[in-house]
This record gives sequence, structure tokens and C-alpha cells, in this order.
Amino acid sequence: MIDCLDHDRTAVRVRSIWALGHLGDDAVVPKLRTIAATDDDEDVREIAEKTANFLT
Repeated sequence: MIDCLDHDRTAVRVRSIWALGHLGDDAVVPKLRTIAATDDDEDVREIAEKTANFLT
């Protein structure tokens, strides 16, 4: 699932973030914070930030 966070398709990245949030493993928070700061897509950045905040 974590490998999908770097996928070319935005929808795949969003669904991966969503799924990781539902799994509840806070070990992915650093990766989500990186995505929130660097992803090309504004929606992906926003979802990554919200998910990271939810997990912490």
C-alpha cells in the first residue's frame, strides 16, 4: 500500500492515503507529511495532511 503513495495516478495516491488512514498505523505519518509538503496535486497534499493529523 505504501508503494502506491508514489504512483503516477492521483486517484491511486488518494485511495492509498485513505486506506492507510483507516488502517490506523501511525508509522506512515512521516511519509504522509512528506506527501503533504511535496505532492504536485493540491487534493493529495490536503488529504495527506488531514490523514496525518488524524493518525497523530
